[in-house]
Amino acid sequence: MPHIERIITKRNVVRFRGVARVAGFPRVSMCFAKEREALQWSAKTELDMREGRWSKAEKAKAHTVAEVIDRYLAEVLPVKSDRVRFKKMQAAQLKWWRAKIGDCTLSNLTPSVISEARGKLLTEGRRKRTPSTVNRYVAALSHALSTAKRQWEWLADNPISNVQKFKEPRGRLRFLSDAERDRLMTACKEERSKPLHLIVVLAISTGARKNELLTLKWDDVDMDRHRITVQETKNGERRPLFLSGLALLLIASHADAYRRRGGYVFPAHGGKHPVDIEVEFRRAMKRAGIQDFRFHDLRHTAASYMAMNGASLTEIGEILGHKTATVTKRYAHLTTQHSADVVARMNEKIFKQAEEVTA
Repeated sequence: MPHIERIITKRNVVRFRGVARVAGFPRVSMCFAKEREALQWSAKTELDMREGRWSKAEKAKAHTVAEVIDRYLAEVLPVKSDRVRFKKMQAAQLKWWRAKIGDCTLSNLTPSVISEARGKLLTEGRRKRTPSTVNRYVAALSHALSTAKRQWEWLADNPISNVQKFKEPRGRLRFLSDAERDRLMTACKEERSKPLHLIVVLAISTGARKNELLTLKWDDVDMDRHRITVQETKNGERRPLFLSGLALLLIASHADAYRRRGGYVFPAHGGKHPVDIEVEFRRAMKRAGIQDFRFHDLRHTAASYMAMNGASLTEIGEILGHKTATVTKRYAHLTTQHSADVVARMNEKIFKQAEEVTA
């Protein structure tokens, strides 16, 4: 039996939701301005289901982008990742799409509709979004639509597959020179209120991200094995950080003073939240006379030092937790000398043996 629901929108407008319910088919619905239209749609949809005329194309007419996003936010995103920050960011991106094209039915969602809305991402707001950021917005919507296609069978095809990505600039690669590093270390030691020096040493020696370091807990630190386990990374996977040299000495000293308190390795006052070092880091950078440098560039510094000291791109990618080799390739030029040395050693060994044989 066709079912009608009377609803009132946030703007206090009365709408009628037609609901089609047939055994063996998903419950589908659609809103109309008139009750008669909702009743007719429900009756026709149920009849089509019973007589085998129901298809993905029909489902696409019955569902809107807003329905896809709402269901995705309720069912998929909560279990997609353990990273709270990632969930908040993707939820915000999807809610932006909902506000712009939420009323569009899936049958009317074309590449041109998506491209037109995407264009607003580049022009709206006080802070203009970069092409890279816009691509992340599109990727969030694409995953939601792919879920609607594969799991819910609301779509025959994902229209975003025909939307070309914006070209993104090459990744930033700024790392500290030896002189800059020495000045920064000296400046960080002068910050007495927070363990900035230790945090910066860990960032350079392990290649860890700032959030990975600041959210560390003592349960993640294994002093006996000289290892820290990062539980929540950008890629959603655990990653070990290996301690040695100065980093190991400093974290051991820090543990003697703070480990008995439990909780965060670098706690804020009160211990319930991790410490914030943004102001202290900027202050140290100013004292050190270093310009155009962000905390994340310490990660690039670590990777660059590894490359210049003979590490292969595969090794660098594994240590930093890169999911694809493309990201690691930005350090390829720094491994050139190491590669040349490898070739030289191989040639010396091979042809030296050949000379001995022919002598």
